[in-house]
Amino acid sequence: MIRVEGVGRWGDGELRELRELRELGELRELGELRELRERGELGELRELRELGE
Repeated sequence: MIRVEGVGRWGDGELRELRELRELGELRELGELRELRERGELGELRELRELGE
């Protein structure tokens, strides 16, 4: 688990999701990432991006 300043603690799976989103060009503000994470929507966002391409 890694602590990300302004976001909180992130597990390996979540960091992998963030890396994939970054690779897809889906860079987000830290506050927005925190909200997506709290709602459990990081994976859904990635899936939507993949379907849209």
